[in-house]
Amino acid sequence: MKSALTLFGNDLSKLPDGTFKQLESQVNESGALVNSFIKYYDQPLLNLFDELEVLLIGNTGKNYVFANSLYEEHMVPALKRVVNQLVDIYGPDDLDEGKFSAMDIENLNNDLWTGRMWTEGDGFDHCMIDCSFGEGISMTVFTKQKQL
Repeated sequence: MKSALTLFGNDLSKLPDGTFKQLESQVNESGALVNSFIKYYDQPLLNLFDELEVLLIGNTGKNYVFANSLYEEHMVPALKRVVNQLVDIYGPDDLDEGKFSAMDIENLNNDLWTGRMWTEGDGFDHCMIDCSFGEGISMTVFTKQKQL
């Protein structure tokens, strides 16, 4: 199955583990219980993300939210590499955006970058990546687990 999780080289399906801190549980709009767990990293994952939040949704969903609350211009090469790797995995995104380009850099500099999203279709883990000066960088991978 196509998944952005392959970028990390580890089996993230076993997360969260004992190194994560549990946050407050909530009930989503569908009535499913959402349990959140977070971990902060001294060495950023993929040279971009210094935190990972894992959301367990009911007994069938698991989302991974990779984030960094800070975005600085020196991070552009790492962001470009991740976007290009995601395009290699998924192909052009839902808006037919492909590899990272000079236009992406211009949009980042003007705080207008819309990122990439692969959220339409079945048979793969959906993914969204975004970045702005005010919000930082985030990438969410939406997975489904087999019914327990």
